[in-house]
Amino acid sequence: MKNSSLIIAILVFLFLGSCIPSLFPLYFEKDLITNDNLVGSWKDDASPDTWVFNQHTYKNEKRKSYTLRYLEKSNNTTPGVLGIFDIHLFNLGDNSFIDFYPGENKEMDNEINTLMALHLIPAHTFAKVEISKDTIKIFQFDIEHLEDLL
Repeated sequence: MKNSSLIIAILVFLFLGSCIPSLFPLYFEKDLITNDNLVGSWKDDASPDTWVFNQHTYKNEKRKSYTLRYLEKSNNTTPGVLGIFDIHLFNLGDNSFIDFYPGENKEMDNEINTLMALHLIPAHTFAKVEISKDTIKIFQFDIEHLEDLL
């Protein structure tokens, strides 16, 4: 399991109020990128939650998309609540962004986790991202600043 400075709480707070939702993606298929450093199991020592990213494959070819299996746990002894997302990475200018879109979630129980609850209406949710070998940093948007720009 990759231990890093990934701060799970920041990601959850990102989706609670500082995300950019859209019914449509902000990119075209040609804009998608891959990053092998994203693939794997990520966990912050301060949180029992687990984030597992896998790259989609089709006929032994890597595709420019990922699956996120987010297991939210209230503590280390509970089984947790699963949410599955389709993930896309893309660049806009010199910055990389990540798109979270709720997957089919056929494996979900009747209970949904916090991140999935924010996607009850299927929408793309975007955040700025920096990915290195040992760290994923996801930056929340300043919604008020974006509203001022618009």
